[in-house]
Amino acid sequence: MLVAMSGSNSRIRQIIFSGNLPVNYEAWRGINNVNVSFSRASGSRGLVTWPVTQFMGYTQENAPEVTIVSSKIRENDPEVLDVVYKVTSTKPTVKVRALAFEDGVRSFANVVRPQDFIADLNGNETSGNVGDAVTANEEHTLSWKVSSDWATRLAKVSFEVLATEDDILPLELMTIPGTASHPETWQVSWNYITADKSFEALLWLYADKDLGLTLQNGVLKNGDTSLCSGASVSAYDALVYIYGKMGFQLLDGDALSYVKEATRFNLPDKSGRQYAYRVVADE
Repeated sequence: MLVAMSGSNSRIRQIIFSGNLPVNYEAWRGINNVNVSFSRASGSRGLVTWPVTQFMGYTQENAPEVTIVSSKIRENDPEVLDVVYKVTSTKPTVKVRALAFEDGVRSFANVVRPQDFIADLNGNETSGNVGDAVTANEEHTLSWKVSSDWATRLAKVSFEVLATEDDILPLELMTIPGTASHPETWQVSWNYITADKSFEALLWLYADKDLGLTLQNGVLKNGDTSLCSGASVSAYDALVYIYGKMGFQLLDGDALSYVKEATRFNLPDKSGRQYAYRVVADE
C-alpha cells in the first residue's frame, strides 16, 4: 500500500510505502518533487530512506476571490445597504459569511455582525445569499437592514463578504497508515500559520456565530482564554482553538515522537511551522 501526501492543489509531496518495495521504486525516485521513505511497518525496509530537507508550506492556488460589484445606501431608506458581490471559484458552490467594520478598521473592537438581511429592490429575499452553499461565479445581492444590527451612522461602516471553499485554513496533509501499535490512520498537517492567517480564521468563526466565542470590549475569548484583542492575536491560544474547530490537535510530546518515528522525518521543533494531527476513519 502507498499513501500520498497532498494538499488541495493535488501536488504530491511525499510517498510513503508501508509494504514491500515496489519493483519499480527507482522510477518513483526520479519523479520531480517526490521524496520516498518507508514507514516502520515495513520492518527492515524501513531502514531505507532518503533525506527530506524540509516540509514544504502550502499556498492555496485556487482560493475563492470575492469581488464587491457595488455597495449603495438605498435612496428611499437610508437605513438599508444594498451590496452586490461575486465569488470566483473553481467549485460550483462556496461558503459565504458577512461582517462590517466601524470606520473601516478591521478589528474586533470595530466589528459588526450583519444578521438582518431583507428583500432587495426587486422584492427578492437576500438572506439566502449568506450560507454554506452559495452559487459561485455569479452575482448575488445582500440587503442589510443596518439599523437592526448597528446603532450608529451608516456612512461610518465598511461591509465585507467572506468566502471559503473547505476548511477554515488551507492545510497540506500527510496520511500515516495504521500500525500494530497505532491502529488509527492519522492525518498530519504542517503549515506556517501567521498571525494574519489566524486573525482571518477568527473573523470567519465570529461571522459564523461560533458558540465557543464571546466578544466583549473588543476582546474575543473562548471561555476565559483571550484569543484576540482588537487585531492583536494570541498566537498559541488562537491556533489551538482554530485547529480544534477543524478536528486537529497540535503535535507535541508522544504524538510528535510517534510521527517522527513512523515517517522517518526529523521534524524541526523550532522551524516556525505548526504541526497538528487528527485521527481519520478508514474507508
